[in-house]
Amino acid sequence: MPHTPPCPAINPTFAELDAQGLNLHAVFNLADLPADILAALPTHTASTYRQLLLIGNYGGAMWRQLTLAGRVGPDPIDRFSQGEVTAWLGRHHPHARFCFVYPGPTRVGLQRLGELAGWHHPSPFMVGIDSEWGSWFAYRAVVLTDTTLPLRNLTITVFRFLQAG
Repeated sequence: MPHTPPCPAINPTFAELDAQGLNLHAVFNLADLPADILAALPTHTASTYRQLLLIGNYGGAMWRQLTLAGRVGPDPIDRFSQGEVTAWLGRHHPHARFCFVYPGPTRVGLQRLGELAGWHHPSPFMVGIDSEWGSWFAYRAVVLTDTTLPLRNLTITVFRFLQAG
């Protein structure tokens, strides 16, 4: 199967995350999320934040960036992901309040969020399968923010549609 190039950033704001290999992004308004997702979030969420960002990766770009960054020690992938997302928010939304839900102590349904984003499809293996990347994608961060980013999900689906068209 030929390698599919990373999805070009529809909004150039996400290009820096793409370059770090954090190339799956979904933006949800909290008010639009199902009750089961909202119930899992910290109690102060609705009064403090407007949006939930789901960040993931597919392909090998993140692994190359992680290697170049020389990340070692405990939880290098989590620290890399949190560091890159924090830096990105700082550059593009310097006044935004934000809080990492994942990685972190809060248990949130990553597969459920992945379904809402169009990334996760049930499989007989009980592992989420992306229609193109199979199981070669991963959830890297869930962030609550008070940003007003354009809603964004089904990133890969949009790219595939554009490729087919």
